[in-house]
Amino acid sequence: MHRPLLFILLTLTSAGAIDRSGSVLYTVRTDPITDANTSSVILPELNDTAGRTFLSVICRSGKPDVFLTTKNPLYTRDDVTFGVLPTLQYRVDQQPFIEESGTLSATINGELDVTRLALTDVADTRLMNAVTTGQSKLAVRVVRVERSPLTYQFSLQGFAAAWTRVRGAPKFNLWTFTTCTDDGSGRVTPTLTAGRPSRCQLTIDTVPNGARVINASFQYELEYVEGATKGKLKLDGVQTWSASGAGEVGFRAEGGKLVFDLPLHVRARPNRTYTSINAIGTLVFDNGSSKRIFEPLPVR
Repeated sequence: MHRPLLFILLTLTSAGAIDRSGSVLYTVRTDPITDANTSSVILPELNDTAGRTFLSVICRSGKPDVFLTTKNPLYTRDDVTFGVLPTLQYRVDQQPFIEESGTLSATINGELDVTRLALTDVADTRLMNAVTTGQSKLAVRVVRVERSPLTYQFSLQGFAAAWTRVRGAPKFNLWTFTTCTDDGSGRVTPTLTAGRPSRCQLTIDTVPNGARVINASFQYELEYVEGATKGKLKLDGVQTWSASGAGEVGFRAEGGKLVFDLPLHVRARPNRTYTSINAIGTLVFDNGSSKRIFEPLPVR
């Protein structure tokens, strides 16, 4: 099997601004058409002063795609033909070593490059789980077919922070209230009815970039007209949702769509006409990022 390698060290240089975190390099960028996250992190090999050996982690919408690029041939065309690609042995700090057979050949512009080795999606996840908990060093040994093994070492100082930065927060494309369901009658309307406790759905359409929401909080303000005067009133209290199950707000994810079920109740007043209740939400994600939204819901 082949997997195309989209980034090497030179293309990282041409992709945009390069930042450093400890011993690793990284660049943050998004696809200009789809807004998908296409950032990457580079771990240079500690003993290769020419910069021709490195481990690259490409962020494909927040998920890792790992490649080993070296100055040495790692396999042959015959190895690819007969499906006998190298295995990897790697060790993070003093953890037990892992042997990984989930390797793939790599191509650039459709041409096989035997100095580059890719990993399967499962192997990507396994390696990333190991290195993101590491503090110091990753040692990698490529066990080649009928040739001597090759061993490389990479510093992990700054890797976890760099990976967090390149993953980024989800992009919020659109957010809106869709429906409100009356608690008593079950009637479904596109607006909130004053005097009727309801649960209203706030839907956020996102490009997830691999991040998962872990908690959310919502505050509210009311806009109204009383006599000839317009007013705005900030409501006390905060409604919350947590992945642990705490909070009064309901939540479900539908792919990249986040749906929050908010319990809302505006007391009816004979001399006051409400125009909207405004939700101010803060969402926190598992990579440490957060996003805020503001969305009005008409009140009738």
